[in-house]
Amino acid sequence: MFNIERCIPNLIVGTHFIVICLLTSVSVASDWKNFWTPPSEENVSQCVPIGGNFDGLFELTVVASRKNSSLIKFAQYYGSAVATSLGGKQRKKIKEYILNVAKESYFTQPDWSTTWSPIYVQSNLIRLTAVYITHLKYQNDINLEEEKVLINWIEKMLPHQMRRKQNGSDDSRAASGVALIAWGAVTEQPHLIEQGVKQWREALPYLKNSVGNLTRQKAHKDVPLTKLSLEDEFNLTLAHVIEGYVMIDNMHYQYPEIAKDSNLIHAATDWWTSQIYPNRPNGFSGYRTSSHNWHLAWIPIYLTKSTNSETTDALINILEELSRGFQRKPIFQGISLGLATDCLWGFKPPLDSRNTTKEPTDLELAEVRKKIRTEKQFLLCLTGNGFSETQLNTLRFSPFSDESNVLQKKAIRTSCFNR
Repeated sequence: MFNIERCIPNLIVGTHFIVICLLTSVSVASDWKNFWTPPSEENVSQCVPIGGNFDGLFELTVVASRKNSSLIKFAQYYGSAVATSLGGKQRKKIKEYILNVAKESYFTQPDWSTTWSPIYVQSNLIRLTAVYITHLKYQNDINLEEEKVLINWIEKMLPHQMRRKQNGSDDSRAASGVALIAWGAVTEQPHLIEQGVKQWREALPYLKNSVGNLTRQKAHKDVPLTKLSLEDEFNLTLAHVIEGYVMIDNMHYQYPEIAKDSNLIHAATDWWTSQIYPNRPNGFSGYRTSSHNWHLAWIPIYLTKSTNSETTDALINILEELSRGFQRKPIFQGISLGLATDCLWGFKPPLDSRNTTKEPTDLELAEVRKKIRTEKQFLLCLTGNGFSETQLNTLRFSPFSDESNVLQKKAIRTSCFNR
């Protein structure tokens, strides 16, 4: 389809004028709302209430700061709320909460005084809100006034996404690009989609140069490897590149280099998969199901577009291991990608899962007993996943009883265990 972008009157022979119209190839606007892949009735089970005890863990404030964990904890809570709503639970309560947050303009004013960027986390909030508005529209559960409240909230964050201040690393450019693509899609603003694609593509040269020989991003040259390894840097950048690529493909958005970029992204993902499975590289922190950045929550997103059967099989094997035979639902709480990516992107576990009855190992049981003894947040997480006070006391005070053994196995199958 073509869009008449600009028409210029041109004087030719005599007194006759012609009009030259510049035509630009664009996506059909009706495709834009399909920028993500919502769960169907068949796989909505991946959107079970995530839970978690967030009391006292974050403060709602207008300032978006990385000096404490409030901003990231809110992003985690927001992702949990959206996934829970997608699963058909607590929709009214969640909607009231999110609208209140938006009305108060929480987390819209960046605190520039920290090393780690609040703009990066805001890109997550923007993408999540785009998903949430689309979800509400699918449910016929949002009016114009409510939509305006959410739009006004996010538009306070948008200018920072288009600048480079604390937003210059390749992973940040890709993440802010994804945010602009999603927001441009849900609000039908082509210029935002175009700007988002432009920023997202800025990460691709790094990806190309790092395949086969991991390199440091220029923006991270002063960050010690102990804080950000080359492996983790590549993984988190690839995650946002994949997210943007899938959105662009879902929207049928066209630009001249799309075929070349697509080949690069598939090649980079094939290579990285071969590096992390079956062997795990030194310096890689991504074998977790719950984390802000150190996770593999991009896998359910990529599996909607995977073209290589070996890569697909390897990625499904990774998911199967991390989820103990797909018993953990949702599989991921990958905060930087919106949390429950298997829910958000309609992932459906294969019917022929081989390890659905796989028992926890002795090492895993020992590890869960250690967490129960030493990690308060682990106990709070179990509370949010339905463990009663009586069950927690059994875990704490009778660790080797038969009842405790059953509860320990149950705890291992929650997302709390791999944080």
